Amino acid sequence: VDEVPGGWLASASTYDVGDRSYGLLLRSDDGRYWRQMLPPDPCVATGIGRVTSDVGPPTRFDGRWYVTYDCANLSIPEFGVVYVGDAGARGFEPVEATARDGVSFGDPVVAGDRLIIPEFGDDGLVAVTTIR
Repeated sequence: VDEVPGGWLASASTYDVGDRSYGLLLRSDDGRYWRQMLPPDPCVATGIGRVTSDVGPPTRFDGRWYVTYDCANLSIPEFGVVYVGDAGARGFEPVEATARDGVSFGDPVVAGDRLIIPEFGDDGLVAVTTIR
């Protein structure tokens, strides 16, 4: 859980419903009531098979919040999105996406004046997205 202006921001990546596992990004003003901040799960919207989604930890960089979202389904390539949110974490929008077999985003890492978002496959690092 991270403190943001006027509240709290948290990711939850093991929310299971039936045969699906959802990742959520949640925001609360008071710590008691939480609301989902990312759009509905894009993998669930496709309606194909078992889906597992994961939301990485929120990362603050250059006055904004970044979070990675990945979903996997055995019949399609893994799909990942990087979302950026305003300083108060009250709104998020997609800024980067990937869809590759067996590849998913790692957690964002702040390195000096850059935000680095790795993509990992079965054999290790595949690509790196850098935001300045």
